[in-house]
Amino acid sequence: MIFRSKCTQTRLTSFSLLTAGHAAFLAFAAILAFTNISPLRAETIEDSEENVILMGEAGHFQMTELFKSHPRIIVEEQRARDAGLEILRGKYVTLVTDLPLNRSVREIVSAVDAAYPILCQFFGIHENPDWMLNVFLMKEKEPFLKANYIPDILPPFQNGFSFNYDCWVFEQPSEYYRRHLVLHEMVHSFSSTLLGDAGPDWFAEGMAEMLATHSWIDGKLTLGIMPENKNDVPFCGRIREIRNAIRRGEIRSFEQLANPKPEDYGTNAIYYWSWAWVWFLHNDPDAKNALHAIIPALKERKTHQYLTEDFLKNLEENRTEIEKRWLIFIARLEYGFDPDAEFPDTSPGKPLEQEKNAKTIKKFAANRGWQNSGIQLKKGQIVRV
Repeated sequence: MIFRSKCTQTRLTSFSLLTAGHAAFLAFAAILAFTNISPLRAETIEDSEENVILMGEAGHFQMTELFKSHPRIIVEEQRARDAGLEILRGKYVTLVTDLPLNRSVREIVSAVDAAYPILCQFFGIHENPDWMLNVFLMKEKEPFLKANYIPDILPPFQNGFSFNYDCWVFEQPSEYYRRHLVLHEMVHSFSSTLLGDAGPDWFAEGMAEMLATHSWIDGKLTLGIMPENKNDVPFCGRIREIRNAIRRGEIRSFEQLANPKPEDYGTNAIYYWSWAWVWFLHNDPDAKNALHAIIPALKERKTHQYLTEDFLKNLEENRTEIEKRWLIFIARLEYGFDPDAEFPDTSPGKPLEQEKNAKTIKKFAANRGWQNSGIQLKKGQIVRV
């Protein structure tokens, strides 16, 4: 039996029962998703449906040998100036842009420089002082075509694309989302050049989205955050997209998440579902090791199908409990989500005393979500709460 606390001070104001059977829990979570999540916040223009930026028009194509063998673009000062482009050089990035060099544009260089050692630590890679990323930040495409900074093999894209040490990003409607997209593409380039491969699509996009979700305060970069509110991540909209998907009845299993549908690449679905799943796996105590075991395996040149199947196999021992927490996560997902407060202990409880009028007293924390009562019930057993 698991209770969910929803208290403003110390008074328990709502609770629900979970049955022991996993199938019953799946059904319960589906009901929970529609009936028990907090109402959506009033939308602003930054968070409205028509203003959420679609990243998936081109998708991130698997790195073919053509991409892998393509030489790095050489950024020459004179060629850039002749095309009307500006160049900013940092420790780990060369930024080429047709945008005015205001504070927020200059800070992209600082953000990439700050991100590189963080990514090295996260992925377990020794820092290479010679690693250098080219970022082509574009308001208009024509100057970059004139300077030959857009190779013929580059597929059509609307927001961002990367391969090897080069990435292309179109201007975005907010400073945050511009940085977010640059960091997203940086993770792809980092993975393909230093890890051996970016991995299966769900892993590649999930990692890029999770790490690109960031805070940038007074020149300090933090990657992989759970946003406290939507104003921290304008035009990102991942949390709202998940909540809208849940309201439509789209509750995805691990198999569905590991095998994105073809239509997911024409919408944001590949991005918001992969972000949510990878963030959850990274923050779940029983799933984190299996997720991170993919990283060293990338250098072994295993197929993406093998990596996914091996990952799911590594979850088997605790998969039932992990999936329960996943369903709670997507049902309860909101800005500022705290896994320590929301993920319950799902271990089996003890049978309730059978004597008539037997009582069990359990204290619940008012500042936590679902909590284990420590009680195990049998089918048909009647209790009063």
